[in-house]
Amino acid sequence: MESKTGQVLHADHADSAEDPNHLESLTKMITTLCVPFQAEERAQEP
Repeated sequence: MESKTGQVLHADHADSAEDPNHLESLTKMITTLCVPFQAEERAQEP
């Protein structure tokens, strides 16, 4: 439990969970990345 990596990951997780702006920006980024793929899938349908 004393590994530096474990502490860093835990700290990052806590920060992201407590920061609504980070979550919102992450959601927007995922949405922006997913939209083109969805459009391509629709275009490839017969």
